[in-house]
Amino acid sequence: MKEDHMRNGQLKPGYNIQVATTDQYVVDFALYPNPTDFKQYYIPYTMYEKEQTRKHKNDPSKLANWFYDEQDDYYLDQNGVRFSFKYYSR
Repeated sequence: MKEDHMRNGQLKPGYNIQVATTDQYVVDFALYPNPTDFKQYYIPYTMYEKEQTRKHKNDPSKLANWFYDEQDDYYLDQNGVRFSFKYYSR
């Protein structure tokens, strides 16, 4: 960013910006004049720690552990039962 093509000592300013979002809304931002990168602040979602356990990954009752066929849009559980979505009801 700090290029000096005219050789007159006037450098372009360079800034770093960090933006925090939630559900595609900006909730916070910060603007820094120094050119270095910053560490990212990552907050895992609520069920992240539980989903990483062996018990959760091997549980046959969890939808995430079922087979999903994208082409026909259905789930198949461990017992071979086929679940498909038909419509929303009121």
